[in-house]
Amino acid sequence: MPHGICIRVSLVNTLKAAAALVLLLGGAAKANPIEVDFSFTGTSGTTGTVTGELLFQTSGTGVAASDVILLSAPATTFNPSELDVDWAPFGTIDHNSFTVSASGVVTAAELELYDPQNDTVLALEDGNLNELRYFGTGGTLTSNTLGSTGLTFTPEVYIPEPGSVAILGGALLALAMVRRRHQA
Repeated sequence: MPHGICIRVSLVNTLKAAAALVLLLGGAAKANPIEVDFSFTGTSGTTGTVTGELLFQTSGTGVAASDVILLSAPATTFNPSELDVDWAPFGTIDHNSFTVSASGVVTAAELELYDPQNDTVLALEDGNLNELRYFGTGGTLTSNTLGSTGLTFTPEVYIPEPGSVAILGGALLALAMVRRRHQA
């Protein structure tokens, strides 16, 4: 085969492999949810710290949290398995509005959720109040009246799942092997 035809075939195969890689990575690419940890410590009611996680599907102003998970609460009457504040379809939302950057920095918050299944209310900066209230035998678990100064938000760093990293690594390895084979 003439030398010019070999170069063209090699270039075509390399371009095909590159196009397959772009399609593979482009098809797998999607916006990652934004996860933010929060915590506040009680200044009245039961002393202790409430911790949890907020999940956002997008960043911006007036963004609603798509899920709220309570990780810990300072009371023995509250079963940790009941700490998922999943308000739909049974609960009510009085407020759910945040200002969130793409990196997960929360600069404004107003949240009040009621979960009748677990008889709880969670408020974050709602009327300058951070509170986890339990209406069962324990009464009010913890309240913090310091508003934004008494509430901590910590962005979680997104780490790609191992499967995505393996696909990317395999595709790059295949591309390198095709290129090396045609250069030889």
